[in-house]
Amino acid sequence: MALHHQWSIKQLDIFNAFLHRKVEDEVYMLQPLGFIQYPNQGFTNSQSDTSLFVYHSSAGLMLLVVYVDDILITGSNSSPISHLITQMHQVFSMKELGSVSYFWGISVECQGADYFLTQAKYATKLLHKAGLVDCKPCSTPLALKPPSTSHDSLPFSNPSLYHSIIGGLHYLTLTHPDLSLAVNQACQFMHLPTNGHFQLVKRSLHYIKGTFHHGLRFTSGPFSIHAFFDANWAGDCLDRKSTSGYCVFLGPNLISWSAKKQATISRSSTEAEY
Repeated sequence: MALHHQWSIKQLDIFNAFLHRKVEDEVYMLQPLGFIQYPNQGFTNSQSDTSLFVYHSSAGLMLLVVYVDDILITGSNSSPISHLITQMHQVFSMKELGSVSYFWGISVECQGADYFLTQAKYATKLLHKAGLVDCKPCSTPLALKPPSTSHDSLPFSNPSLYHSIIGGLHYLTLTHPDLSLAVNQACQFMHLPTNGHFQLVKRSLHYIKGTFHHGLRFTSGPFSIHAFFDANWAGDCLDRKSTSGYCVFLGPNLISWSAKKQATISRSSTEAEY
């Protein structure tokens, strides 16, 4: 939206969002009946993303994204945005960080009229956690053949490390759609990972080593939607279930993607794709 309309994106940070102390006051998860209603600021919550708030008025459109204590704001008119930020300063201890550059582990680089999103810093931390910061890169996130030695079938000695790395890989798919299938397969063995499963995870980490600066480029373009879909048939050798994959573009920009095993067994390639 911002690129299409050439709006600037401002980043705000709320101080002291996390306080570690003993709480002796009553905390309500829902506002109790009879409590004084706060005045409505005019923002409505997006139905597709609960972190997105939209404000429509005669002065223009404002979009506000809130993730705990980090906020992005953009819109068609700078005056209402400046007025909102001034009001927020009166209520919160807050810092203005200028144009968006680094948001929740995602680097946002302005390249001419485009934005380029990467997670190189986050990926480096993940390799350090796995002890593979000096590993050799490989060209694909998945091996053509799974490991098949007797050692590979033994339970992995550190399941918590496996879980932690899978969580990190899952977050990396925000700018690495090419990891989606590998991460989906690794997630299927969270309950009892083996040495062989961890070898598959390490393969993905070796791939990340060589693709630190891969990411998503967002550029101005039409608001036309194009979707692509494919499925393999009985691709899982254990349960013979198929895997579906799709990607959705808004104009030239990739905005949604998935690689997921199907819930039921398909009896033909036609059924798998249907």
